[in-house]
Amino acid sequence: MFFSTHLRFSTLNFNGWLSTFTAFFLAVILASFLASVFSPGEALWLFLPAVLLAAYRKNSALAYLSFIGAICVVSYLFRHHIPYALLSVFSLQISWFSLLSIALIQLLTKLTRLQQPVSAFDDDSKVLTTDSNGKVVTDVLERFAVFMGVLTPDGILREANKTALVSASLQEDEVIGLPFEQTFWWSHNSQVQQSIRKAINKAKHGVSSRFDTTARLADDVLIDIDFMLHPIFDEHGSVVQIIPSGIDITTRKRAERNSAMLTQVSSDLLSAGSLKRIKSIITENLAAHLDLSACIFCETHPVSGRLGITHVWQHASLAEMPKAKMELPFEIAMCEKENLTLIVNNVATDPRYTDGQFQERGIGAFICVPISLDKKNHFVLSVYRSASHEWRDDEIELVIEFARRFWVRTEHLRILETLRASKTTLDITLEAAQVGDWEVDLVTGLTRRSLHHDKCFGYEAQIPDAQWGIEGFYAHIHPQDRDEVKYKFEKSLRDGSDFRAEFRVIWPDKSIHWLASYGSLYGDTDGKPTRVLGIVANISERKRTEALQIAQTNALEQMAQEAPLNNVLETLILSLEEHSKNGMIGSIMLVDEHAQCLHFAAGLSLPKAYVQHIDGLKINQQSGACGTSAATKQAVFVADIASDPLWVEHRDLALAHNLRACWSLPIISGKDVLGVFAMYYSSPQAPAQMDYDSLDIIMRTAELVIKRRQNEQSVRSSEERFRAVVDNVPQLAWMANAQGEIEWFNQRWLSYTGTTMEQNLNGGWKAYHHPDHQEAVFNKFSDCLAKGIDWEDTFPLRGANGKYRWFLSRMNAIYAQDGQLIRFFGTNTDITEQRKMAEKLTKLTNKLSVADKRKDEFLATLAHELRNPLAPLRNSMELIRNVKTDPAMMQTAVATMDRQVAQMVRLIDDLLDISRISKDKLSLKRQRIDLKDIVEQAVEAVSPYAKRLGHSVQVNMPHEAISLFADPARLAQILGNLLNNACKYTPKNGFIWVTVNLGGEQQVSISVKDSGLGIAEHMRSQVFELFTQVSNQLEQAEGGLGIGLSLVKRLVEMHGGHVECKSEGLGHGAEFIVTLPSTPARPSGTPKTVGVNRAVQTEALNVLIVDDNQDSADSMQMLLNVHQHTTHVVYDGEQAVIAAAQHKPDVILLDIGLPILDGYQVCSAIRKETWGKNITIIALTGWGQDEDRRKSKEAGFDHHMVKPISLNALLNLLAQVSPANGS
Repeated sequence: MFFSTHLRFSTLNFNGWLSTFTAFFLAVILASFLASVFSPGEALWLFLPAVLLAAYRKNSALAYLSFIGAICVVSYLFRHHIPYALLSVFSLQISWFSLLSIALIQLLTKLTRLQQPVSAFDDDSKVLTTDSNGKVVTDVLERFAVFMGVLTPDGILREANKTALVSASLQEDEVIGLPFEQTFWWSHNSQVQQSIRKAINKAKHGVSSRFDTTARLADDVLIDIDFMLHPIFDEHGSVVQIIPSGIDITTRKRAERNSAMLTQVSSDLLSAGSLKRIKSIITENLAAHLDLSACIFCETHPVSGRLGITHVWQHASLAEMPKAKMELPFEIAMCEKENLTLIVNNVATDPRYTDGQFQERGIGAFICVPISLDKKNHFVLSVYRSASHEWRDDEIELVIEFARRFWVRTEHLRILETLRASKTTLDITLEAAQVGDWEVDLVTGLTRRSLHHDKCFGYEAQIPDAQWGIEGFYAHIHPQDRDEVKYKFEKSLRDGSDFRAEFRVIWPDKSIHWLASYGSLYGDTDGKPTRVLGIVANISERKRTEALQIAQTNALEQMAQEAPLNNVLETLILSLEEHSKNGMIGSIMLVDEHAQCLHFAAGLSLPKAYVQHIDGLKINQQSGACGTSAATKQAVFVADIASDPLWVEHRDLALAHNLRACWSLPIISGKDVLGVFAMYYSSPQAPAQMDYDSLDIIMRTAELVIKRRQNEQSVRSSEERFRAVVDNVPQLAWMANAQGEIEWFNQRWLSYTGTTMEQNLNGGWKAYHHPDHQEAVFNKFSDCLAKGIDWEDTFPLRGANGKYRWFLSRMNAIYAQDGQLIRFFGTNTDITEQRKMAEKLTKLTNKLSVADKRKDEFLATLAHELRNPLAPLRNSMELIRNVKTDPAMMQTAVATMDRQVAQMVRLIDDLLDISRISKDKLSLKRQRIDLKDIVEQAVEAVSPYAKRLGHSVQVNMPHEAISLFADPARLAQILGNLLNNACKYTPKNGFIWVTVNLGGEQQVSISVKDSGLGIAEHMRSQVFELFTQVSNQLEQAEGGLGIGLSLVKRLVEMHGGHVECKSEGLGHGAEFIVTLPSTPARPSGTPKTVGVNRAVQTEALNVLIVDDNQDSADSMQMLLNVHQHTTHVVYDGEQAVIAAAQHKPDVILLDIGLPILDGYQVCSAIRKETWGKNITIIALTGWGQDEDRRKSKEAGFDHHMVKPISLNALLNLLAQVSPANGS
């Protein structure tokens, strides 16, 4: 059999080589003959069949050899035919041929391997064969993870790999020769045995099998495997062997089961509405999945902030676990304290738990998982098993994942509760405003709506979301409005714009109502809209009012057109009927000229027979509702005509025409009754509130038109009457003829413009339009006139006072009944206040936005700048601590600390100065000074900084003395800020020039110029704004708060001067010029010289130091001791009074903010004592406002110094005090 198999294999290989060689040889011959006809690229493709044959025979080496040979042969044949110009084309053909050949080789090789049955296993050129004893000789069997063997066609096991035997603790003689399904690996489960038997039967008939099952290993451990059975055929196609194999997929199966369970748990958690249910879901699933005996939840109490047990689950066989409100178990307390996951496989052997408490509780193994959301809120999930257990990684990860999901879900519930409370407030607000809210998920198409939303669509109760959707929304819209609303909604989705629409909807009771809906789009991180949030409101009342107003306008227009009075009144009635909720029918009857009868005037909806019956109704209190109303001049309401005595004469006819209720109201003008308005209903009822609310405008309009028409009968000039009406409206109004020429303006127009009618005619009205708007307004107006259509625009008009006000202007075309254009009627409505309010809101919004942004930038900068000095301070302290024997390095460290403390003090002082200036609380202490002293002082102060950066500072002063009446400290502060900026924004080894010049008109200019980075043109106007910083790229730049130049500007202005910035751009340096008023030199005396504060030698004093900051007090004591003073230290106000009485010091350095008694109280108490009246008491505090100084003075302090203080200043102050024993 070995020989036949080998021969078959060799024959196949030979056939593959022969067919490929034949194809290649034919391609060479064809290419040679066709060299004069074909191009090199075309000849190359003749060799593709040879490559394909080799690949099809699974001989990839031969295929690649044919591919390379083809290129070589074609290159040789066409070596004289390939000009330089065609070389690139040939290279391209070779590239295409190479790519296609390689792809086909790979594809055909894989395809042929897939199509052939599994007959051999190749590994390191070793072929699976059968020897003379029937024993399979193979090396690959031992390399598979779980199982591989050889079976006879009847399913008898002949060989098994070592891995399978060792993992099950088996010897070959225990399994070899047995039916495969009866071996140890499969005998644990009859269903597994049956599946394997079926697979063997299929393999016997040449069919492979593959399925997932379980195998048993040593200690009855079950694992999941991917099991396969492949038949091996001989040359006749008969099955001679069956190869079983199995791969361990336990890890994958566990992951799948874990994933499936987590998916199900996540789904259950989403539907859980309470913490109790969430904990039950987690404990039930964890316990079942991990075979737990107990599970404990612990959470931080929201009030006490302590971790406590909130839920316990345990198996009935386990000893009672700790309950809620009991002391935390040891392992949970440790887990929270260490904030680490505790994993114990066996409490009996773990050295941390040897006291036996776990054995008493029936615990053998446990896992504690802490979750910390922040420093205050913690959560611990602890799971237990009653016996020891080697926790697997997937089990540990599963417990951690459950803990995480519990925390996420509980936090989600808390957030939902917060949102629910917020939504309740919102719902109450929306309900009070009669507004519903809605949301559309554009991904799922689902909607969310409030109850009031559904009420707007006519539902008393909220309908399910599944029955709504976008299509449900469209279905409720009136058919005539549906397409427009749909277009607007889809357009907003395309454009990303807000959705706004007003439309009619049909309620379930078939009534029609108007709604207004507004929506805003929200998208994902890519900007794609994912949902729409909006509100909806019932605007039927507004639309009804608008319709009635339109009816009123139409009635007035009809009057102007001299339409019959009956038609005018009919317009009013039809409008009221159209918007009636209960199918009201209206009518108007007019009083005759003798005031004796009522004649029918309007109400075409009433039956003609009934109209004929009531026409000429007598006016008296027994003549039905209408006659009685006209007689009494009061409304008469009849809820049921069938039983009302007023309707005896007309009852039968009314009931016959289904008129069951009637409400009659007199139309009165002054003291005269003009007619009666009647509302009829088809069922006994009170009048609808909506109808009642609508009556006012209709009644007033009816009164107006009736009265006007009566006046027309005596005046006979409908146009003049119409103008009288328009004169009474609050708008400016005007009329134009059919040709568009404005012929008339109402009195309000004339009053507003302060003109006469004649001044406005013949285009005179155009002069009152703003010049900037005239062209656009007149073009649009002319276009509407030419087309005979309505016009609307917004523009300003000049009033009689010369000021412009904004107006919303409209014009309507008026047509006769035959459709002929008669005239145009227009109005101008003043909207100035509305525009001002809108502009104010816009400006306020922008201002608040800018202020908020600057506030955030300032706070970030402030934190950065206050932190910056801390690093060198800490480094210097460490340096002092570690190099005590190196005086030079200690001196350097001290100098660094001094600079950084000065930097922090400067930042704080700048902040305080800005605050004082902003509140107008900063006052200048002016005195006559010599400017030269101030300049020298500022330059001396900045010299260390400039020297450290290698800058050269040059000062140019005039020879004559310059006297100023100014605050020397503030002037030095101005120059110091400018010089510091110059040093900061100038690269190392730069130049700085300070130049002082006397100008005309008693002015002096001080210029600080540098060779630094310069300032961009767009930043020059902003450098003096508060919190503005010019970005820099210099490593020596130490940052800042962006207030230095703003402070300079304000201090200069307080001195009556001004400051300007000059720069030719980036890289050209900058110059700041301060201009101040100078004063002529005084005849006598000289300006006060401002010197540097230097310490003087003092006599030894008895000093009491009081400060609740112990470090501050102790360090001050050490400093004073160095200067030979005797010191005592206490740390609160009460001890200060006692120590002062005991030691009777010469000086008390007293902090203000002290515990027990504050500094003011301590000072007052000492001053009351005889021995305390002459003690020098100095306030040493961080409070430095003017108000603080006033309060300290009132309490009895002699001096007020603000921390951090200068030691020289303190020593100078102490030098003024004489010791008590020397006085």
